[in-house]
Amino acid sequence: MVRTSAELELRMLAQVTAENRIAELRAARVFPPVGTRTVPCPQGRVVFECAEETKPTPNPFFRRIEVRVYPPADLDQMLAELIGILARE
Repeated sequence: MVRTSAELELRMLAQVTAENRIAELRAARVFPPVGTRTVPCPQGRVVFECAEETKPTPNPFFRRIEVRVYPPADLDQMLAELIGILARE
């Protein structure tokens, strides 16, 4: 039960991390180029890895961004995924 609780807490932190990452990009008014990158995403005492995949949309003024959150140094175990849309200013 303790292990399940710890896993649930880790997944919850990962979901918040994905939401924060998309919010950061929106607040910075970033219009990222199409492609993939991995960045560290600290959340509380845990430093996750965020894999961001940016894709074009039919409307050239928007980008689709997929944020996947992984535990540090383990890109095989995805903990959370969130998809957002970023607009060009």
